[in-house]
Amino acid sequence: MTAGSQLDEEVKGVPIPRIEDGALVSNQEINESRFRRWRNANITVNGRSEWVFIKLYCHGFFTHDQRACIGEDAQRFFSDIVERVKRRATTMCTSPRQEKRRTWFLRQSMEKRESASVSG
Repeated sequence: MTAGSQLDEEVKGVPIPRIEDGALVSNQEINESRFRRWRNANITVNGRSEWVFIKLYCHGFFTHDQRACIGEDAQRFFSDIVERVKRRATTMCTSPRQEKRRTWFLRQSMEKRESASVSG
């Protein structure tokens, strides 16, 4: 199995493999296990191997999926991720330049999250 596959579902006791495609939908809970799969795919930005790129997608206009992509569940999950990143970045920053980058990234993340919750 690869980092993008999972065996979370079973039918009559038999594990069913699924490909992790990063969809934020109601029938695929967003949780720590999925986040680890996204992160462990280890897709990095060219020239910046410490930056891991995670691509997710959603269709927020489907009423049954809104909770998973723009609702309270998603907001709580991504808020927790941002808080962990803040704590980790604080302990890892060693220069004012790194701190400036970290602050910019966190501000961008928060603005995107806030604009999604306002428009939702």
